[in-house]
Amino acid sequence: MQFKLKSPEPLLYHNEPIWKGDSIVGFIRSGMYGHSLGAAVGLGYVTTAPHAAPPGAAPDAIGADDYDIEVAGARYAATRLATAPVRRSK
Repeated sequence: MQFKLKSPEPLLYHNEPIWKGDSIVGFIRSGMYGHSLGAAVGLGYVTTAPHAAPPGAAPDAIGADDYDIEVAGARYAATRLATAPVRRSK
């Protein structure tokens, strides 16, 4: 999954825990600051509990804003991106 932090301050590199509620559900595997987006973005693997979404459910069933990513011991709210994180010029 792709994630974008809601705060512009922290940076993502790799191996940051991905939280959903009180549980770690995955880890960021690759991340960096997205200058055109104004925040850090990362790619991570997320596991879901069997009851979280039915098998074969669309990714939207998991929830876009239900995640935090831990950076240097602090948790930051993150949005799951359903499409490529590109800022399009007008």
